[in-house]
Amino acid sequence: MSVDLKKKTKFAVALFAFVFLSSVVIKKQIEFKIQIFKIHNALKDYKNDCGTLPTSQQGLEALYEKPKIHPFPKNWKGPYLKNVSRYDPWGRRIFLVN
Repeated sequence: MSVDLKKKTKFAVALFAFVFLSSVVIKKQIEFKIQIFKIHNALKDYKNDCGTLPTSQQGLEALYEKPKIHPFPKNWKGPYLKNVSRYDPWGRRIFLVN
């Protein structure tokens, strides 16, 4: 194998790896944007029903099940999130911070 062919092969492998890894990152970014959009809409629905957003202590769990921590929402009509992971595409827990 000539030196020139080895360089071209290494370049092609590096280019393929770059494109593949870039597509994985872009896919995760799109998944995260969709997830945040769903959480945003669920928070709007929660506020419309309950009058306020969940507290920091209640967190995003208030969108999955009725809060067991004061203040207890009277008009909770959830769950507001279904089939939405509590973790981002990179495996980190998502938190609600007021």
